[in-house]
Order: sequence, then structure tokens, then C-alpha cells
Amino acid sequence: MQSVLSMMVDRVRGLRAGVVPLLLISAGACNALDDLLSVELPGSITAEEAQSPAKAAALASGGITLFNCTLLGHIVEGATLGDELTGGTGGANTADNRSFFLEYTLGTAGTGCLGNSWGALSAARWHNENTLALLQGWSDQEVTNRSALMAQAAIYAGYSLVLMAERFCTGAVDGGPELSSAQLFDRAEDLFAQAITTATAASNQDLLNLARSGRARTRLGLGRLADAASDAALVPQGYLKNAEYPGTAAVNENGVYTSIVLGDTRTIDPRYRDMRFNGVPDPRVVATNTGRVTRWAEPLWIPAKYPTRTTPIRMASWQEAQLIIAENRVRSGDASGAVAIINALHAAAGIPSFASDDAAEVLQQVIYERRAEFFFEGQHIGDFRRLELPLIPAPGTPYYNEPNQTWGSARCFPLPNSERSSNPNLAMRNLTTVR
Repeated sequence: MQSVLSMMVDRVRGLRAGVVPLLLISAGACNALDDLLSVELPGSITAEEAQSPAKAAALASGGITLFNCTLLGHIVEGATLGDELTGGTGGANTADNRSFFLEYTLGTAGTGCLGNSWGALSAARWHNENTLALLQGWSDQEVTNRSALMAQAAIYAGYSLVLMAERFCTGAVDGGPELSSAQLFDRAEDLFAQAITTATAASNQDLLNLARSGRARTRLGLGRLADAASDAALVPQGYLKNAEYPGTAAVNENGVYTSIVLGDTRTIDPRYRDMRFNGVPDPRVVATNTGRVTRWAEPLWIPAKYPTRTTPIRMASWQEAQLIIAENRVRSGDASGAVAIINALHAAAGIPSFASDDAAEVLQQVIYERRAEFFFEGQHIGDFRRLELPLIPAPGTPYYNEPNQTWGSARCFPLPNSERSSNPNLAMRNLTTVR
């Protein structure tokens, strides 16, 4: 009996061997799927059973597991390229110093959710889009709750594309041409629109809220703030959706905990070790000094919000929706409306209120709120690119672990040559240094 993930890997290998597969998965996903095959995923089923409507719910459940896996790599790698993690990575020409030397290897090196991020992300996107296509080919009589399952698959495919668009300079899907971040966001927006329609038909409010949250984040990435705020305004107060990590296997445990809290290769950037507003510690950003050091003898600070391997990770929330609305308000001339949202969040956090009627100052506070509210949740890398946040240390500054190297200016990860070498529609890049 062949598992459905094994079937996916075999189809990739067939592509590499020159055999035309029935369904194409992005070539970079093969290594990730190999790693995932080593464990029994919740909801994993055989290839034969995958074609059976009776197993539709299990197939959809596997898509959530794959997405939750790739979210971990997005958080850790985004924190490394952005400014939430620093140092301790053992050399220059890495995400840590914002430059990539020669062949960018993310997608071929390492295993599982963190070390094979491009492959894991491609696998999550493909699996959920394929599940959606299967469900669309079945009927309501064949599949119980088909509309809800279609909404779920579309949502997790959409979020996979959002992570791809936020973190990678370009992307590719199903062996196709190179796509810009905007094109990836556009594809995600179409999926969230489908999800909104099917979640509405299913009268599933949780999925509807998640679809609206995903489309709001997508539209924010596209720079369409008014449209993003329209979706965000429909997310109810108190809404929260977590990615869950039961910890029954390496693929479904909180890898932020295992790689950062238990590890010794990276440390929280000093800017996040004692974040304060008006002199008051901000409880949304808590970093703990372990008293240990990294393997490069730097003080080892860890994020306190992930204390165990089963701690869930926030994926979407009312707070996210409110800050999208706040950014739209201040940029459209309603600074006082943005301040009201900021102060509602401050009241919930127990920190002093904010006061200003200067639009530029209010916008900077909204940016601060996003840094604090979404600390180590994978949102900051998108802001790092979208808002062109300051590069600290400045490009050209000597890199402290490698005194003969300097900090670069890269804000996104290049599409790895491992994808290019297996995709006939992409050209290999002979990189010197991407900065």
C-alpha cells in the first residue's frame, strides 16, 4: 500500500526521470515529502483511498498538518532574515547577514519542517490545492460537509501561497514559470475568495473568519489597504485561530521550541529583549535570558511565548484584523481612528495609552504594534519587505562573526537553484552574492 504522500513523491521522481505525471508538484517539494514520509501523519491515507470520497476528510486533515509544518520554517527563517533573530549562525553569506552566496541551498539542506522549508512549503501548497480539486470533482452526496472541506483546503492552499509570497523573492508552482510575489498573492486571493463562498454555503463561521483573515493579509501584501480593511472589519472581536502541534512526531511538534528554545545557534535580537512602551515593559514581547550561550559564545535569549513542543502558534486573530484597519485609517487620513484601535490593544495588554494626532507618528506606532503583537509569529518578514523597514546594522557594516564580510541588504529569500534545476520553465542562476 502506498501512502498519499509517497504517491506525491513518486510523481515528482517521475518528472525528474522524464515521465509525465498525472499531477505535478513543485519539484522542490520532493525532499520535504521524503522527510514527512518517515512519520505517520494524522489523516494520512493510501493513494488508492485518496481517490475515494469516503476519505476526503482525512485527506483534508493531512493538508493542515503539512501547512502547520511549513509555518515553522516561515517563522524561524523569516525571523533570521528579518530582525527578530541575530547572530550565532556560524558564518556570513546566510540569511542572518542578509546575503546569500552562490547556490542558495534552502530547499535541499536539512530535514523536516525547518531545514527543508522551500520543499515543505511547496508540498503544503500542492497538497491543499490537489485536495480542493478532488473535492470539486465529487458531489455533496458523496462527501459529507464537502463545502466546508473545500473551504478548508482553499484556505490552507491560500495561506501556503501567502507565506511563499512574503518570504521568497519569487516562486513557482506545479513546474510552471517564475512568479512574482504579487502573482503569488493574486493566486492566494483567488483561493480565499473560493473559500469565502464555500464557507458561507457551509454556514461555517470559523472557516469564514479564517478565509477573511487570510484574504485581508493577502490584500495587505498587495498594497490594497482599503480592500484589506474591508475584509478585516468582518472578523469578530475575540477571533483566534491557532496552528496546533500535538507533538506526536517531529513533523507535528512546535519546531520553534525545538530549534530556538532548545537549540544554541541563534539568539533573540537585542531590540526585542526588553521592549517597552513609555518605559513600561510590553508583555506581548517577552524574551528570556537562558544564562547559556550560543555555540559562538553569544548570550542565548529565547522567546518566552513557546515554552513547550506542543505550544500552539497563532495563525490569525482579531488583533491582526484591527491593525490592518488601523493602518488603513492612518494612511487614509483618519489618525484618530487608528489611535483608538492602538489604545484598545494597549488596554488589553496593560500598557499606557498612546496619544498623537501626527499621521507619521501614528503610522510608526502602528508599525511598532505589529512588531509587538506578532512577535515570532511569522508576520514580521512580510512587514520587513512591504514597509522597507530599516536595515540594522546598515549594509556594508562589518559582519561580527566574519570580520572580512559585511551585512547585505536582501529582504527576501531567492528561489533556490534546487527548484530551478528541476523545473524546465526556470533558468539556473549563477549567483555571486544576492544582497
